Order: sequence, then C-alpha cells, then structure tokens
Amino acid sequence: MAIASGDKIVLSLKSEVDILRARKEGQRLAEALGMNTIESVKVATAISEIATNALFHAGSAEVTLMLVEHGKRRGISVAIADRGPGILDVAAALRDGFSTRRSLGIGLGAAKRLMDEFIIDTEIGNGTTITMTKWKA
Repeated sequence: MAIASGDKIVLSLKSEVDILRARKEGQRLAEALGMNTIESVKVATAISEIATNALFHAGSAEVTLMLVEHGKRRGISVAIADRGPGILDVAAALRDGFSTRRSLGIGLGAAKRLMDEFIIDTEIGNGTTITMTKWKA
C-alpha cells in the first residue's frame, strides 16, 4: 500500500499482537521512505516502547503513523494516544531507572533518544499522547 505525505494510517492498540502490527507497519513505512535499516529499526523500537507503556497503563490506545515533510526533509511521525491515568511527573518518567511497574524503567527515555523529535502531552485522569518524528538522514 502506497502512502503519500500527510496520509495517515491509524491502528487500534488493544493487545500485544497490535503492538507487533504497529511496530511492523512503522518499520515498513520507514523503509518505504528510504530510511536505512538502522533508522527503520529505531522507529520500530520507539513504537514498541511507547505502545507497550500505553497498553499497560491505559489498556488500549490508538497509533497514528504519517509520512511528513518539512522543506526538503522527509520523515515519519508516530502519535500514540491513550485515555489512561496520565503521567504524573514527566521529568521523572524520562529518567532511566524510573518505573511504576517493576520494569527497567528505560523505555520512555530510550524512545526519546531513538527519535529526532519527541513531545509528551499528558493530562492527569485524561490520558497521554506521545508524538515522535524520525527524519530520513
């Protein structure tokens, strides 16, 4: 399936199988854009990390994938939105080792490091949307 800049692919996230599907679709789009293997795996890994957090904390989410352009730059934008409890302390959540679920606590920060742009929009009691962009080198 061909996708043009600005077209969106929206995926429902309700299970671990959906995380795999979102990861594969993100990697496929990155490769279709001409990203190398390292860049496309970074996109897929960031999707996995954020989607896993959303599924655990909110029970479900929505993943939106979109090819974007800014001048001559082309990239992939990923937005993962949930209706969970929100992130109480964003700065703490981004610190490696911080976990609210007995994990290693590196996923959020790792996803931020893997992508070129990373925005967290969260509201306690209303959910979180994380939007991340990877630009083709």
